Amino acid sequence: MPSSRVLLAAASLAFTALMACDGCKSASQLPPTAAGAVERTRDAGPTYQATKRSSSENESGAGDLSDAADGESLVHVTEARRLLLAGELDKENRYPFAVIVRSRLGAEEKTCSGALIDRRVVLTAGHCVCSRHAAALPGDRPSLRIDGTACAKAASVKTIAYSPIRGSDHMANSRSDIYFGTVRPHPGLEVTLDAQGDVMSSNADLAVILLDKPVAEELRRVRLAEQEARPAESLLIIGQGYDEIDAFYSEDRRFSSNTVTKLPTPGDDRVLVRQPDGHMYKGDSGGPCIRDGARGATLVGISSRNLGTPAACTSTYVNQGWLREELHRAQQGGPRR
Repeated sequence: MPSSRVLLAAASLAFTALMACDGCKSASQLPPTAAGAVERTRDAGPTYQATKRSSSENESGAGDLSDAADGESLVHVTEARRLLLAGELDKENRYPFAVIVRSRLGAEEKTCSGALIDRRVVLTAGHCVCSRHAAALPGDRPSLRIDGTACAKAASVKTIAYSPIRGSDHMANSRSDIYFGTVRPHPGLEVTLDAQGDVMSSNADLAVILLDKPVAEELRRVRLAEQEARPAESLLIIGQGYDEIDAFYSEDRRFSSNTVTKLPTPGDDRVLVRQPDGHMYKGDSGGPCIRDGARGATLVGISSRNLGTPAACTSTYVNQGWLREELHRAQQGGPRR
């Protein structure tokens, strides 16, 4: 039987590894920041580059997929089924306001999704641009905290607009633009995680990026919802993400329908959701959670699906006062800090 010293060492190693995880999968280097810079590129279009795994490889990162997907083995899921689990590709360019956010804090790089709410304002999750640090719970239990004390000063935002290829049902050309801006975390940001990385408490897990230059006029933004999420309501979560089966970050914009299971409470402003069939793309933290109705899309929350369990969206309705202040600041052109 392992000695207490061995168990303690193992726990310490596990906690150290958890500290290194940033809640959003790392990706390519952040482009050099240049004031007012906009980088434009042309892409061949969204792709799904599957890397097949053998049955002997570790599949533990895929959560409860095998149970949720009608008992299917992860190794034997067909590519069509895998794409369904990853979410539907936004080939009709219905949700161009869902963007890619990249930030750097020291040597740490983060890639998440975000929501364009104004030509100069992108909203994302606070944990996408701020680092975790050690904190102690009562009884000296180890935990992690995310707050506004260690956040990136700047971030890049990549917008992607798809345009259908004539005669094709499934692929699209795309144009992408890259913008740069200043990070402004919510002043009340405070998330506490347990030693396993699951959320114990969450408040105002939000941050805005004030862009140096406004995005193109034709790029559609998403409006803030005027009502809170409703019990059992179906919300779309949109974003790019990390494919946990094939172990790579995809920039393809996908969306999936999620069912509201719990509404915000005092001290916890998250809307908890049930994911469809063991959703694979957990890197879509920071992406928009929307109500897509007859009057168009409205923003109900910001995804935190990659931040432990359970899956959730931070309510934008609860935090609308702060959001409207940030929108007003951007529309007035400053001040910047």
